[in-house]
Amino acid sequence: METLLELEEKEDEGGDIEQKELSPQELLDGETTVNINITSPGDTPFGRTKPVNLSECPGSYQDHSPPEKQLLVIADNFSSQYSHIFPNRKPLFLCPLNECGVKKFVSTTLRSTMLPYSGLYDWDNCASFVADHLVLQALDPPIEPPRRLISPTLLLETQTGTCFDISTLLCSLLLGAGYDAYCVTGYAVREMCLLDQSRQECPLLVGEVEVKVEGTSAEDERQVRKYAVKPPRELRSTFERAQQELKEQEARAELLRGQQEAQRLQEELERPPPDPLQGQMLHCWVLVLAGKREIRDHFFIDPLTGKGYALGDQSFLGVEAVWNQHNYWVNMQDCGGGCSDMEYNLGDTTMWESVLFRITEKEEEEEEEEEWSEEPQPFEMPRSWVDTIALSKQGEEVDVVREWFQNRLDHLEERELQRATNVTIERFSPGCKLKLKTHRYVSLAPGTERRMDFHRRVCPDGLLLRVESPGQMEETFDHRDDRLYSRHVFYARSPEGGSQEPGARPLERVVERFHRDAAKAPREDVAERVFLFAEGSIEVTFHLEDGRIIPVRRSFVKPRVLPDGQRAESWRPGMVTGYQGDPHEDPPKNVYLYEMLTALMDEEEKVTLQIKHSETEVREILATREREESNPELRISIYDTARNEKVQRYREDMIRAQEESQRQVKKEIDLLAPILARLGDPKVLSSQQALKVLEDCLANQRTRMIEQDKILQARYDKETQALQREQQLYQINQLNMSKEEEERYHAYCSETVFKIGVIKQRQSRHKEITPQKHLALKEKLIRDPRLAPHL
Repeated sequence: METLLELEEKEDEGGDIEQKELSPQELLDGETTVNINITSPGDTPFGRTKPVNLSECPGSYQDHSPPEKQLLVIADNFSSQYSHIFPNRKPLFLCPLNECGVKKFVSTTLRSTMLPYSGLYDWDNCASFVADHLVLQALDPPIEPPRRLISPTLLLETQTGTCFDISTLLCSLLLGAGYDAYCVTGYAVREMCLLDQSRQECPLLVGEVEVKVEGTSAEDERQVRKYAVKPPRELRSTFERAQQELKEQEARAELLRGQQEAQRLQEELERPPPDPLQGQMLHCWVLVLAGKREIRDHFFIDPLTGKGYALGDQSFLGVEAVWNQHNYWVNMQDCGGGCSDMEYNLGDTTMWESVLFRITEKEEEEEEEEEWSEEPQPFEMPRSWVDTIALSKQGEEVDVVREWFQNRLDHLEERELQRATNVTIERFSPGCKLKLKTHRYVSLAPGTERRMDFHRRVCPDGLLLRVESPGQMEETFDHRDDRLYSRHVFYARSPEGGSQEPGARPLERVVERFHRDAAKAPREDVAERVFLFAEGSIEVTFHLEDGRIIPVRRSFVKPRVLPDGQRAESWRPGMVTGYQGDPHEDPPKNVYLYEMLTALMDEEEKVTLQIKHSETEVREILATREREESNPELRISIYDTARNEKVQRYREDMIRAQEESQRQVKKEIDLLAPILARLGDPKVLSSQQALKVLEDCLANQRTRMIEQDKILQARYDKETQALQREQQLYQINQLNMSKEEEERYHAYCSETVFKIGVIKQRQSRHKEITPQKHLALKEKLIRDPRLAPHL
């Protein structure tokens, strides 16, 4: 039997599945089998990895019972009348397809079920369970109802569905728990339809409500403290206390105004953009009416978040219809102002129009008191076609565990553990020193099954993929100069008692494949070469020529080699066999074949070395991954000096070197060194020598200051004389000078006057600081340990 997925694939390939419209008479005909296969990409639940096998589904999922066929006729008649009376309203969501492609009335999809878990008895726990364990599949398009409503049993298996599917499951569980629950189809805001909670406060950050614990009353406290010592009176002015309270009230009011203004600005910044589909986005939620389970007020439940809302909440914009396991009611009230003014008396035909005629419980009691009559009974809703809803304990276990990482030194971003197969998948970001992109393995031990994907154009040899198993290793390459794109290595079984190390595994066969080289003829361009180590031969297959179906092939038998490296036999033409392709073409000469065999034997040695290099690389990668996992390190930016230890050590070394340099400079500068050198560098100075050293140092400073003053005066005289000469020349040649010469003269005068002013400022500054430097030097010499005892 074909599965639904196979039918969808046939439809996607271009052959539309023939859909036959069935008349009401055909629906009532017991021999007609309704099997409508209408699918769309948006209807297939996301995450379903296996198709729905129709042979595994119960019969109620694939066929219609006679009451169901009659119900479809009634629903079709009701929908036709509704569309005729209200042409501007959207079609009703009455009979969508189930997972088997069969039309089912929405009320029959509800299966009242009480699960054997005490935690799912209350509505809030039940709604939280549904919201936490199911994934939303958004409606596509968001203004149209889904064409398919899957059963709650399949929803629990796939854990993915639309808001209609999730609401059906939640309503079924609430009905089983004793609530008066209904599914509601209508319109809601964009954030609720798309499960966008980015503008809501995180429930984990909301503080716990402080509960005031009632203690002893005031009278009891007075009785306890009746004979206690009264505290001393607080001698404080009442006026001052009132003024202090007034200031505190003003401060609190100012703080409150600031908080309100900040909140207003924050709300303006976080205000969502306008919704072009405001009031048109469809949504499905649950309505709980008061009366049962001590529920006092009606309220809504959003199945996507598991939260309860008041009927007047602004998130709900309108209601089209409601239904439970007994009937389907269409809303006849105006929802222009939202859902706050709506009445939910479903027995009022002026506000709600039902698909089936159903008397209320009060009317049933009155009819029981009356005499029995033979009037026809109203049509009753058929029993649900859905199988029993149950939670399998196997489904409660987590099959896949995922971990996400950031700023790791090994560039690991994600790790996925599949518990069923014990397979670990690691994903790395670009920049990994191992050049890994994805690593899939069961164990980090060498020689086990694994798959390594490498980042493109990072490995020097163009390696993209390496798949390893105990008996094989396959590598895939890209953008290589030799056009090699695949190398498949087959290992031979090690002899009994031989080494089982991965690097010592004997080679049995190596298959290499190459891309086409347009610069060569096809019969000379190698497409595949096979090195048969066990048989001692090499097979070469060339690319296929145009117009031929069999490529050129050659098989070479290698000469036997003695243990000392010498050949045991010489080459002969019988060692080469193959297929020529063109019988009219001359066969290749023996020299050409001998050179080709020699080149292939050299390539065989290179390939052997490359395989050993790959095995060594695998062992190094696994060893590195073990070290990285045993001691994970964070990748810290060089600009983060607070946490980057390398930068901190560099800065500390720089500061230490700078301080050492400064100490060395201070140590090298000794004011007394030249004078003590003239005295023979005595270790201990006498009083006369100390006085002489002091006088000589001060005299040297005075001499240096006088020389600096002379230098400044000489510069001043030089600039002044040069300015005077230019002024004299200008007075003489003023009448004959051009405009450019006059500009150069004025520029020179300005620059020279500026220099003279700077020199005067330096002279004045020099005269001011000379006495200060003299006193500072004298104090420094007096404090010198070599002169201090004598001064």
